[in-house]
Amino acid sequence: LGMADGREAPPQAFCLRGHKAPVLCLAAGPLSTKNKDKDKPRDLILSGSDDCTARLWDLRTRKPSRCMLGCFEKCPVTSVSFTPNDPNQVFAAAGTFVYGFDLRKESILLMKAEKKLAFNKDDINQIHVNNRGKLLCACDDSGDVQVIDIRGAEGKLVKSLSGGHKNICLSAQFCPHNAWEVVSGSAEMGEAIVHWDFNRGRVIERFPNNFVDQKNKNQLVNPPFCNSLSYSRDGKTLAAALGDGLIGLYNVKEKTILGPLDAHSAGACAVEFANFGPPSGLLSASSDKTVVLWELMDQGEYKARFKKGEKPKLGLPVVRIGLEEKPNW
Repeated sequence: LGMADGREAPPQAFCLRGHKAPVLCLAAGPLSTKNKDKDKPRDLILSGSDDCTARLWDLRTRKPSRCMLGCFEKCPVTSVSFTPNDPNQVFAAAGTFVYGFDLRKESILLMKAEKKLAFNKDDINQIHVNNRGKLLCACDDSGDVQVIDIRGAEGKLVKSLSGGHKNICLSAQFCPHNAWEVVSGSAEMGEAIVHWDFNRGRVIERFPNNFVDQKNKNQLVNPPFCNSLSYSRDGKTLAAALGDGLIGLYNVKEKTILGPLDAHSAGACAVEFANFGPPSGLLSASSDKTVVLWELMDQGEYKARFKKGEKPKLGLPVVRIGLEEKPNW
């Protein structure tokens, strides 16, 4: 995808076929840690499915290079993650466990995990590895978030974050600007987004997900649950995909609400800041069968124009892609 400057080729779509049931989660391969390679495209995709398998795809050949199966105890794979700074280690969550795999094995079929992390009490909804590749957070249906040291075969529980959510915790992400902080989002109507200090095990701030000033007819049918969270590459902006179709935008470091993007005509199920183009590129997916690439306004410019009495838009759609089916939550 280009950034709509007229110089890039139009986006091309193709299918990766192999799963025998709905695909529940995706992760794009990590960028190189070398400065000269940091903007090169990522050629790997990791997927998890209701067919109780995970697959590693090579986008150059458009075929799976690894298939992880028979090790998830007949549970759907609900979340997958690469490991920054370690391209040979990937993780997949199924049921209440997190499984770690070593991609240096020559076999295409990986039927046994090198690591099995058993720290969650309920079904896991999302996992995320921090940018140092040493810690993993896993949120689950109990509303709790477990922070785990993934070094070692069995891992080590660093902190269990409980009491922040009254309902299912759907998403959790490490804060790129602080090594000891996590944000999590839940299926709640009020302050569903929680900013944690997991070193002390306490809540720093709560952020709203219900923008009452935004006239959104979808909220009457779809409550604004926080389905997905993503941080921008520079760590300045947190985006939240909300069930009423809005995208909430926040500056967590400054504890400020930037506002919502009126993004979709149905529930937004996923957001991800793009690892191509400028750091302002944001991707969102929705039950309205679209994926949209947004270009967000610089926060400094937005605040300056807002103080002048203007009503600038937080972001503009650059590319809108129609899908044949609804993406999974």
